[in-house]
Amino acid sequence: MAGLNHGLHRIAENNRIRSALSNPNGVPEANIDAVNEIKSEVYELFTSDMKKYENSAVVNIDLETNSSFAGSTSGGIINSKTGKFSGKIKVTFYKQAFQTNYSLAKAILHEFYHVADFASGFVTKSYLNYKKRFDTKTSINKIRALNEVRAYKYIYNLGDNTSVFSPEIRKKYGL
Repeated sequence: MAGLNHGLHRIAENNRIRSALSNPNGVPEANIDAVNEIKSEVYELFTSDMKKYENSAVVNIDLETNSSFAGSTSGGIINSKTGKFSGKIKVTFYKQAFQTNYSLAKAILHEFYHVADFASGFVTKSYLNYKKRFDTKTSINKIRALNEVRAYKYIYNLGDNTSVFSPEIRKKYGL
């Protein structure tokens, strides 16, 4: 039992997100200033692509939508032939993101991982690869799943062992 306890403490100690925050259990205001403040605290955890493309997105806060998600990212409307997206990349943070500084940090890291995937062309390239084998709807669903798996895995690799693309989350995405 002592080994299990030690192992669980090591997992908590290896959480790079929690370690980057000055007050992980604090409750942030639900506004853009809080997003920017927490983003600055976890900025060292951004990948090089996240840093490169962070200004490619418009960030909004929506406290009215009753979402079970902390945030969402949209690349706009996809052209089914070219895989290119129209419009600006939009990140929206919901009420769930503002429960603690830690939950906001996880949401920021997760959503900006998506921003990098959209802005770098990764999503377009993946879509076009899927289109060689599948119809448009299937290809879109596959890139949605791939992008979520990648973002959840990124958070998991930063030490949050609760970050998994579970069957329940897949169902919310219609996958």
